Amino acid sequence: MRRKTWTEDEEIFLFDNVGKLTFKKIGIELGRSESSVANKAKILGVKILDNQGFIDGETFCETIGISRSTFEYWRKAHNFPAKKRKDFKYLAIDLDKFWNWAKKNKKIINWTKFETGALGVEPRWVREVRKNNRYNRNKKVWELDEDEILKRMIAKGATYPELSKVLRRSHGSIRRRIYDLYLPPPARTEKKRWTEEDVAYAVDKLRNGADLMTVAADLGRSESGLREKLIREGYTFNKRMINSEPKIKKKKPRWTEDELSYMFEKLQKGVALNILSSELGRTEKTVRTKIERMGYTYQNRKLASKRAS
Repeated sequence: MRRKTWTEDEEIFLFDNVGKLTFKKIGIELGRSESSVANKAKILGVKILDNQGFIDGETFCETIGISRSTFEYWRKAHNFPAKKRKDFKYLAIDLDKFWNWAKKNKKIINWTKFETGALGVEPRWVREVRKNNRYNRNKKVWELDEDEILKRMIAKGATYPELSKVLRRSHGSIRRRIYDLYLPPPARTEKKRWTEEDVAYAVDKLRNGADLMTVAADLGRSESGLREKLIREGYTFNKRMINSEPKIKKKKPRWTEDELSYMFEKLQKGVALNILSSELGRTEKTVRTKIERMGYTYQNRKLASKRAS
């Protein structure tokens, strides 16, 4: 099939509407595909910029569908590249700097709402990020065919990860639907040891924009199980996204014989626990727990054996 040549009027329409309409909507207006519009924009170097190379913040927010409060949060908490300029009533953004920032902060952007081509030609890595976010997290009504698939798979012994991968729904959503339909619970997932490769894979995918449900399905595990494992490894989550670096877990120092001897000596003299814990450099709760594990109680500054009581 011969390619349709772009007319001058079509190119003018493209220039006038990039930033107001997405490539998909421009394509509908022109009777062209989204990829055709994107390629033409790239060839023409179309950007939503003023003559100084900036886009104003108000237009930016409307274009990618974020609120002003989200814009301000990015600016204050994540060093978003927006500057105050004389000719703008709102902050201005250099799109090249924005894309550099977005690559480092891709985890805080809702890519399901960020339509393709909304800001003109996009870097190649954006496509991979959108691909990783292939599951739509917006709540949607369960269809009859989905219910039938759910019933059939449960009858065949499917597990939660298998159901999630086929139905493209979270474990929580599936669990609720099973409850509503009075279905038996799915088969238990066979317990398997976590490997360093599993953790590394999960962290890499989450850092590159994949969501928890996608990664859990890839590993054949539950979302809650994956989250708990990463938390145990020292990672923390901001909403559903993993933070860039794990928190260093502090190992609790073991009790030494000298500490135990000193502790019992002080306890027999009736020293208050808050004073003793301060001298030992441990919390009051830790000291009390140690006393109880060794078979003693300490009440009203009196040490007693549990056996005796």
